[in-house]
Amino acid sequence: MKLVVVESPAKARTIERLLGRGFRVQATLGHIKDLPKSKLSVKLPEEVDESEAFEPHYTVIRGKADVIKKLKDTARKAEIIYLATDPDREGEAIAWHIAEELAPLGKDILRSEFIEITERGVKSGIENPRRLNSCLYDAQKARRVLDRLVGYLVSPLLWEKVRRGLSAGRVQTVALRLLVERELSIRGFKPEKYFVITGKFLKKRSAFTARLVKFEGKDAVRLKKEEKDKVEKALKGVKKGVVRDVEKKKVTVKPPAPFTTSKLQQEASVQFGFTPEKTMRIAQRLYEGVELEIDGKKVVKGLITYMRTDSTRISPDAVKQVRDYIADKYGREHLPKKPNVFKSSKFAQEAHEAIRPTDLKLEPSLLRGRLSPDEYKLYELIYRRLVASQMKPAEYHQITVHVEAASAIFRVVSKTLTYPGFGTVYPQGLARDEDGTLPELQKDEVVTLKEITVEEKETQPPPRYTDATLVKVLEEKGIGRPSTYAQIIKTLEQRGYVMRDRRTLVPTELGILVSGMLTENFKNVFDVGFTARMEENLDLVEKGEEPWKKVVMYFYNMLKEELEKAKTKMKNVKASGVPTELKCEKCGATLNIMSGRFGEYLQCTDENCGAKKEFVRDKKGMIRIIEENEIKCDLCGKPMVLRSSRKGKYYACTGFPDCTNIKVVTRTGEIVATIEKPLSEKCPECGAVLHVRRSRKGVRYISCSNSKCTYTRGYSEGQKCPRCGGALVERRSARGYTFWGCENYPECKYVESKNSRKSSR
Repeated sequence: MKLVVVESPAKARTIERLLGRGFRVQATLGHIKDLPKSKLSVKLPEEVDESEAFEPHYTVIRGKADVIKKLKDTARKAEIIYLATDPDREGEAIAWHIAEELAPLGKDILRSEFIEITERGVKSGIENPRRLNSCLYDAQKARRVLDRLVGYLVSPLLWEKVRRGLSAGRVQTVALRLLVERELSIRGFKPEKYFVITGKFLKKRSAFTARLVKFEGKDAVRLKKEEKDKVEKALKGVKKGVVRDVEKKKVTVKPPAPFTTSKLQQEASVQFGFTPEKTMRIAQRLYEGVELEIDGKKVVKGLITYMRTDSTRISPDAVKQVRDYIADKYGREHLPKKPNVFKSSKFAQEAHEAIRPTDLKLEPSLLRGRLSPDEYKLYELIYRRLVASQMKPAEYHQITVHVEAASAIFRVVSKTLTYPGFGTVYPQGLARDEDGTLPELQKDEVVTLKEITVEEKETQPPPRYTDATLVKVLEEKGIGRPSTYAQIIKTLEQRGYVMRDRRTLVPTELGILVSGMLTENFKNVFDVGFTARMEENLDLVEKGEEPWKKVVMYFYNMLKEELEKAKTKMKNVKASGVPTELKCEKCGATLNIMSGRFGEYLQCTDENCGAKKEFVRDKKGMIRIIEENEIKCDLCGKPMVLRSSRKGKYYACTGFPDCTNIKVVTRTGEIVATIEKPLSEKCPECGAVLHVRRSRKGVRYISCSNSKCTYTRGYSEGQKCPRCGGALVERRSARGYTFWGCENYPECKYVESKNSRKSSR
């Protein structure tokens, strides 16, 4: 028997089916060792000998002792052990820690990489193993140590100067800085008025509109008022225009490259509104494998290649397959003579292929209904992008016409799609047609100037970042790596530094304060350029060109120097609070944001007044003061008061304990009722009225209205389990999906999707 070790149970089940007899596949459920949270756990150079400096002290993660024991029990019976964790730095670190635990058994331990979870990909990984890569592990270890140094040395300073519970991160803080700098530029933006002039021209009965671009030889795209007045005066009474030139040319749009991780996150955000975290979660499932019925047989296979990559290249075999597919499906006329080759980012490591389908025979249409709606969307996007990448460019017929009237030059551009090329498969990559069609015009031809239109506009501030645009700028600047983008954005939200307004990311007042204090006092450590250089240094460690301790020492010396200065120079706002522009209604003094045991509140800065106010933030992160008794209980009509708990703010009915109604205040300031409706049914334990309630996570359940009674049960709409006859009740998965599950779980594991009403087990 041979043992294969992976991280995910789903991946383990898929691989065990693919390998068949003679193999046992076990999962570690992620990392088995990590730095303990209770202390720094990194040896600082001033405390130990030089040889031990920065060595991390890893311990077994709580709950993973049983996992290690089961691995050892199986490994004792195994002839050989394959460590097949993910093919990246994190996967190498997990493999390294497993090897440390299994090494005393004296077994042969090899490292296998599965770029795709298919029969071909898995067998190739097993047949071509390698030894553990110390350089790859050192790069991950250096990153972990760097992040720990920032988190455990800088965060306590924030606790001292601002409030407890805040955190700083080596890359996280730089990403926050980008968001804050954009927000401050938006707030400080002063719009300026300008004017745009267009002319409507006629050739016989055919009309076209052109925009003023020059006047008296100078640019006139955006005109000030006096310039606008001068143009209007010059064109007053002018009825004719002369076509000065007509330029006709063919314009091509090259097909897009196959997806890298960051480009997939960006496109999924634009097309479907997915967050990077959601995109990676779905991609992980597609990579690890789903059960399908092919040619009457049930098979489990991964649908895409490994989803953490910064490379745009695909293997020669994949190129041949996709070109053959295009020829059969769309015709050879859609194939370029040579395969298309794409250039990767300058920061790319190119350790793996681009993200692509593992089997082109599995067209998206064949998987409709077999995948969840979100899985289907992402798979189709990846599939079409790969096919489009090896097709011919799209072609446009572009006509540019300049018309002169008096001293004014007007321009119109018409762009018409003449050959869709890759757009046949991937229309998202096509350019939009411009200005429609033009009448046939010749140079020096006279046309009629029908009318002039003057439009007043204002300059616009730069837009706020979305998930897509933030990921794009992080990639362009070399901050973080594709595998870290999703976690960076998630952490900023969890810390309360950033809120969402639809698809945009908006820094909160807390985020702006923390960013300002850190960037002011750590000018190098949280500098965009410095952070990018550190990423490049980590890449050098991975290639074996730089010792990891040298990289860490360079960073630590800079961090230590700035940390010592910050301890004395950083402003302490803990006692005074965070200033706001709000005024106290009692005395007119400024209200500051203070931090209490259960969250933030507003307090007057006048010591003689000291008035306090509760507040929430709206979706844009702006403060809204909560007035006393402004909300009435919809069950008994009595006023509700705002309270705070460890889980956040909520409204409680003043009729308690007779009325237990509460309404939760979400992070975005929305007020969500937890009691949806009373039932005619009575509590079987005390006889009080039963209510349908909604948990903080959105799952409905039934509970007693008597505050002293603890009776609860799952919410059901009357449907019965087809297996055991039990009620189907509303539940929520760890991934955030609500579904119907049998009340007799775990004895009965029947579940149904809430949308399709289709059994998933």
